[in-house]
Amino acid sequence: MHNPAVRESDRSIGIDLGTTYSCAAIVEGGRPQVIRSRLGYSTIPSVVTFDDQGQPVVGQDAERRTILQPEETIYGSKRLIGRTYLPGVVERFQPHFQYKLGPDQDGFVAACVGGRTVPLVEVSSYILRELRIASQRSLGEKVHRAVVTVPAYFNENQRGFVREAGRRAGLEIIRIINEPTAAALCFGFNRAEHKRLLVFDLGGGTFDVSIVDLDGNTFTVVATHGDTFLGGLDFDRRIAEFLQQRAEERLDREIILSPSDRQRLRLAAQDAKHQLSELPRAAVQIPMMKLADGTKIDLTDTIDRHDLDEITGDLVDRTVAVVNETLAMASLQAKEIDEVLLVGGQTRMPAVQKRLREMFGREPTKRIHPDEVVALGAAIAADAHDRDDTATLRDVLPLSIGIGGADGSFIPVIPRNTPVPHEGVATLEIPAGSQVMKIGVFQGEKKTAKANEFLGALGLEGLAVAEQPVSCELVFSLDAECLLRVRASVEATGFEREVTLGTQQTPDQVLEQLGKVRISVPTAAPPDVATAAAGPRGPAPQIEKKGFWQRLKGWLFEDG
Repeated sequence: MHNPAVRESDRSIGIDLGTTYSCAAIVEGGRPQVIRSRLGYSTIPSVVTFDDQGQPVVGQDAERRTILQPEETIYGSKRLIGRTYLPGVVERFQPHFQYKLGPDQDGFVAACVGGRTVPLVEVSSYILRELRIASQRSLGEKVHRAVVTVPAYFNENQRGFVREAGRRAGLEIIRIINEPTAAALCFGFNRAEHKRLLVFDLGGGTFDVSIVDLDGNTFTVVATHGDTFLGGLDFDRRIAEFLQQRAEERLDREIILSPSDRQRLRLAAQDAKHQLSELPRAAVQIPMMKLADGTKIDLTDTIDRHDLDEITGDLVDRTVAVVNETLAMASLQAKEIDEVLLVGGQTRMPAVQKRLREMFGREPTKRIHPDEVVALGAAIAADAHDRDDTATLRDVLPLSIGIGGADGSFIPVIPRNTPVPHEGVATLEIPAGSQVMKIGVFQGEKKTAKANEFLGALGLEGLAVAEQPVSCELVFSLDAECLLRVRASVEATGFEREVTLGTQQTPDQVLEQLGKVRISVPTAAPPDVATAAAGPRGPAPQIEKKGFWQRLKGWLFEDG
């Protein structure tokens, strides 16, 4: 029997592309809801492997293979997507993974599995495609548009890679929004409240803190800060190391585990962590662990909350330090925060909630499922985009963007926490007779250029030769998604060009080519959030207008 072709959907979905788990959602009948995976789960593990024919396997099916094929299974890859392959990065992160890390053909970190080098943008595309297919099965329509969330602290390279991953997955990413912003959107949905919210987002691989002012239908990010190298995976690793150390003390010998048993230990540590969110003590049993010399042991132990708090206390301290720094950036005190919103599975840890309770003098809110809130917020933004009928989202730049100086220093052009969209300007003095210029663009907060994230080289080929030094104006334009465009112009010679970032050269090569170029940047402070959230050259991004909130009644908050 002939089946009619599945029609193209005119609706967009929301996607939370997570480090450990990913989730899709859509607004149905005025109510955002999670889209179930093809196996019926609300989330899928962000895990990818390959079958015997070399085809990607994603989600629960891939996760099951992590014990049998730990060196062939890719997990936690979002931590490194869009990052240049540098020895320091690899040395820091290789112990977290059973699979090997290496460079792809463009010099970015990639996964090396099964004799192949898999770019991490491909890994993310496989996960996004699985979510798209699940959405199509659920809706009975072809899905091709999505709003996708990223950690607030993602840099420009990482955001661009997520957009490319969507393209490869058959999705037009109509907007990228920050995870804490999406969570705030879901929290404030249809509540018409006026309050200041601190979003504490501790997920599997990244940590973000954002302070958001809710004013009816307007969501203004005041400040954001974070740590892209901190998350639930770090807590799991501490527990695994603790269990192995105690076993070595009991046996009075060093334990060298096979890759398969290291993975079994990691999963057991993760399970113990989950148990300790509800229970004071957790039992760990891993039978028949094979050691390097061929002998086998049964690892049996218990771990209690005191043990967990002791071995991970410094990780919790790091989250508190980021919270304090974010408050300082916003010139706020803890007592000026009305509510603390928990986002991400690691926020279930009692010690995390206790520290926040002590810090803010109140219980963090648990109204919304921490694993689903970001996807639900993305779905609201996606539906609002489709309707052209939405509220106002005003975000900020999480990390400063600037230029490498001739002396190797970092010269910020757009400071962090500047409201976006925004344009920043730098002026270069070009030596007489120059025809080619290379300028290194970096992002971060370190004083030296090389210590920050290298975004790429700006190649200004074809500069008109001048007998005297001339000034070249570089305009850095950030849109509402913190995506960067750069244009250059030399008024004296008529040279004008829109330039794109390219990473064919290393930061060292670019810095060497700067020579004696002199750079000047206006020293004016970034615009005040309350009075100039739109930036100096354009209106604030509108993703919601009147009417949407009034139509959708309080589906999410039964407590009113």
